[in-house]
Amino acid sequence: MDNLQKYNPVYYFLKFFKNLKFKKKLFFSYIVISIIPITILGIYSFEQAKNFLLIEAEQGLNESISQIAETLNSKFKRYNDIVYFVTYNQQVTQIINNEDSSYFQKYVDYTEVLDPLFISITSINNEIDSMVIYTSNSNITERSNSIQSIDRIKSNSWFNSVMSDQLVHWMIDNQSLIGLTRFHQPFKNASLNILYTKMRYNLVFDIDMNNVREYGIFITDNNSNMIFSKSNIDDSKYNSNDKLLSESQEGIIKINGIQYILIKRKIDETGWLLSYLCPVNAIAINAGKIVEAMIIIIVACLIILLFITWVFSNTLVKRIYNLNYKMRLAEEGNLNLDVSSGSKDEIGELTNRFGKMLKNISILIDEVYQGKILQKEAEMKALQAQINPHFLYNTLSLINWKAIQIGDMEISLITRNISKFYRTILNKGRDVISIEDEIANIKCYVDIQLALHNYSFSVEYDFEDEIYEYDMIKIILQPIVENALEHGIDLLTERNGKLVISGLVKDKSILFIIEDNGPGMDEEILDNIFSIDTGGYGLKNIQDRLKVFFGAEFGIKISSIIGKGTSVTIKIPQYKIVF
Repeated sequence: MDNLQKYNPVYYFLKFFKNLKFKKKLFFSYIVISIIPITILGIYSFEQAKNFLLIEAEQGLNESISQIAETLNSKFKRYNDIVYFVTYNQQVTQIINNEDSSYFQKYVDYTEVLDPLFISITSINNEIDSMVIYTSNSNITERSNSIQSIDRIKSNSWFNSVMSDQLVHWMIDNQSLIGLTRFHQPFKNASLNILYTKMRYNLVFDIDMNNVREYGIFITDNNSNMIFSKSNIDDSKYNSNDKLLSESQEGIIKINGIQYILIKRKIDETGWLLSYLCPVNAIAINAGKIVEAMIIIIVACLIILLFITWVFSNTLVKRIYNLNYKMRLAEEGNLNLDVSSGSKDEIGELTNRFGKMLKNISILIDEVYQGKILQKEAEMKALQAQINPHFLYNTLSLINWKAIQIGDMEISLITRNISKFYRTILNKGRDVISIEDEIANIKCYVDIQLALHNYSFSVEYDFEDEIYEYDMIKIILQPIVENALEHGIDLLTERNGKLVISGLVKDKSILFIIEDNGPGMDEEILDNIFSIDTGGYGLKNIQDRLKVFFGAEFGIKISSIIGKGTSVTIKIPQYKIVF
């Protein structure tokens, strides 16, 4: 932590400020306190001016975009009028619905009516590339430049929607702008006819963008499909999103962390949505005069503050210097100073309290000496307390060697297990133990219990290797295993007992699971298992230790089924003690 502070600029600044003389601190404080409100006022004024300019720019852009939308609306109104002129033309309607005309008559109709009509329309209107009639009239002879069979277009996804009304349906088909509309049927069994108008895409969307700065213009249909897009926004992070544009409200929006002005206009003739995007930072804001005025005000305030600080420092700092001088004398060992002040302000209170502190130093020195004596006595008692475990280990070691000498290896094994068990529990007085030592401790305890139970039950261990890297608080598993034996396996009469102890890593936590095949517990016992009076289960202390040491989300969970056994799960974090 200290190394991190040394590389922190804030740490150096605080250290520098702490070591300044009080007079300089006072001067610096006045400057800072005055600059803050002045700066806030300047920033507020700057933001207000920026917002005002932004509103003005947005109003200008609204007018330009409205003009563009109106231009496109006028264009498509003219295109719709042309289409309706053809579809409601009586001569055209009569030609495409006539089922009895001769070949000569059809030739005359095509060459003198349809072809001249389409040629005239496309010649006058440069945006219209071609017009073709698709008909279901079997008497009609196909001509690639003016009339085709309706079977050619029946498979298109837009066919049914076009046949549902007599409106002009504008859409993008094979990267071309197409207008589709159904002819009026003069009688019930009249043929089905559709006018297919192909537009020159570039001429239709030839939009003048000279008055709208940096921009992105997008036109989407009612299903948010992109009809047209054009952008000169120089931003590699920008990515047009059809649904984002259609679903966002007008105003300031954020895309990829960049703020844009979004303006929308409806093109009534087509039902399309015109969306305009402009980066906010593309709108130039001249804040030079505001910044200049703010600097002048700050400089004027600083000059006034220099004079005020000089006046106040002479009255305030002088008494502090006097108190500091007396403190220096006390530091050199002169504790018999008469330090007092008749002033009632904070400096006067500080002076009087320092004088009282000097009078109490002798008493405090005596108390410190007595405290040192008591501390030494406590250390001696702690040293004596460590003698007993060493005596126990030496005694168990002697029993072990005696058992080996007489060839009784079972007594030797039990003695070694007891020695390991208590050595781990004592852990030199520390409460934290490695998981590896805790597992070794529980294995020693189980081996002792196997000997005490004449090996009447079996035990299985299953520990993941990863858990050995971590630590835990000691004496957690042993009481739970003891409960599993005393209140589970020891109560079995018709089958052999089985104890399963496992440990694993799950979701950045470590789980220990202790299972027995005893008679199980009913719900009433489970509900009160962590209370004080639990008939010898003693799990409350373990639960409290775990939650206090690791946190409320860790601890013990118990599940039990009558006649099948009990499972206890201990959850702890992946904890590693740092020495």
